[in-house]
Amino acid sequence: MNLQEWERDVINRQRNIVFPDTMLNETRLFRNIVQGRAELKVVHRVGILVLATVAFWGGCFGIAGIVASALPEPGILHLTLIAPALFCLIFIALGIKLAIRAVWPQSAVGKKRTAHGPSRRP
Repeated sequence: MNLQEWERDVINRQRNIVFPDTMLNETRLFRNIVQGRAELKVVHRVGILVLATVAFWGGCFGIAGIVASALPEPGILHLTLIAPALFCLIFIALGIKLAIRAVWPQSAVGKKRTAHGPSRRP
C-alpha cells in the first residue's frame, strides 16, 4: 500500500456521517473484535462480556421457547422450528466466541511494537 492509498483509506475511515460509511466502520469494528485484531482494554473486555452474556442467554431462551412449543405434539418434527433453532444456535455460538475473546484476549495481529511506541506516519 503506497502513501496515497493509505491516506485515502484514513480519510475514508474518518468520514462517518452517511449510511454506507457508518455501516463499513461498524462492520470493521465487530470483525476486528471477533477475529482478535483489536487490542482490548479492561473496559472493552467487560463490554464484550456483557454483549456475550446477552447473546448466549438470548439464544438459550430462544431454544427453550422452541422446545416448549414443540412439546405439546410429540413425534412430529416441526420443520418451521428448524430455522429459528439454527438462528438461536448461532446466537449461542456468537456468545461463546465473544466470551472467549473477552476472557482470553489474543495479542493484536499485525501491530508492530517498538521500544519507542508505534511508528507514526507524516
